[in-house]
Amino acid sequence: MVQSSADHAGARRVLTEAWRRIVKRDPTAAEIQAVQAIALHETGYGQLGPFSGSHNWGGVQVPGSQGATECGPGGFLWHDTTPRPDGSDERYSVCFRTYADDVAGASDVVRNLTATRPKTFAALATGDADRIAGAMYIEHYYEEHGKTPAERIARYAQALSRRAADVAHALHEPLVVRRGVSHGEPLLAAALPLAALFAMLALAHSGDEPEERSYHAPGTPLFTIPSAQAETGVDIFPTFVTGEDAKRYVNETDAAYQRLDQDIRGAAVPDDFKSSWGLHFDAWKKFRDDALKNAGFFNAKAVMEQTDRWAKQLADWRESFTKTGGKPVGPAPPVPGQGVASATASAGWIQVALLIASLFGLGYLVRGFRGA
Repeated sequence: MVQSSADHAGARRVLTEAWRRIVKRDPTAAEIQAVQAIALHETGYGQLGPFSGSHNWGGVQVPGSQGATECGPGGFLWHDTTPRPDGSDERYSVCFRTYADDVAGASDVVRNLTATRPKTFAALATGDADRIAGAMYIEHYYEEHGKTPAERIARYAQALSRRAADVAHALHEPLVVRRGVSHGEPLLAAALPLAALFAMLALAHSGDEPEERSYHAPGTPLFTIPSAQAETGVDIFPTFVTGEDAKRYVNETDAAYQRLDQDIRGAAVPDDFKSSWGLHFDAWKKFRDDALKNAGFFNAKAVMEQTDRWAKQLADWRESFTKTGGKPVGPAPPVPGQGVASATASAGWIQVALLIASLFGLGYLVRGFRGA
């Protein structure tokens, strides 16, 4: 029922206002794109079939009205389905809610996806359609079709990724909500005990000669995965970087964000594009400030990996800006991937690993005997 890009642009404005009312802050790019994909999928922004005129943006039902034959004020009678174990559907009548206007209906969708469903609220920020769909299913937002929960979640996740692609295309913004890709996880403290860390290093390399060696240049990480692991993308053990490495990378990425922000603000591109960029840029600045304040030894690698994701999104925004008719000034942003280090552990480190692991193991044995 969505006829043009203007419908998507109007929906973005309504949902952004609704988000600010409920959450009391601006949404991130992933959050607003995910919520808009849900509203588009559920009722076509309140325009789909029986929902026309109801301002119901989320297919929200009146609680306790399943099986109703009539509805009171604030609802209209329609039907829905619930899946059976054999994969078929059971149809039932139910009252769907009506609202005074679009902002009221959109606000109730935001409330149902945030305040009343904390797992879904957390998943929205990741941009991962599977995680969002899984959280929504666990917290009973939808039932879908299919024999098993996994099948139902996969169907909804696929629908969300498709709707998000429609939204991103219409608004000329990067696609940040899709399947299998996670965004915006909180900064993780890689506080593994040294014994476990070094033992993992030793097990990963014992009996094998490293495929490549290099000296440890100042300001560069100490360890990385061997090239064979790099090709598969499997990070067997944590990479060592310093807090200063992480802060340097954040500042480099921020400089590129600042350049693109100046380019977009001064360009003759659609206002909706500028608005979407503004939300993303504000989210970046919040991450930047937090990272520069808290980056240290234990979470440096996590900060760099998070910054990699922001750098990738920056590249996507720059590309979208160019396609919209903008002309970026200055060099391209840093190439994502700085969170991956550039040197492998040597045999000497393996010996150190085994020694430290042995010492910690001996300490645990002594403590165990004392306890006995």
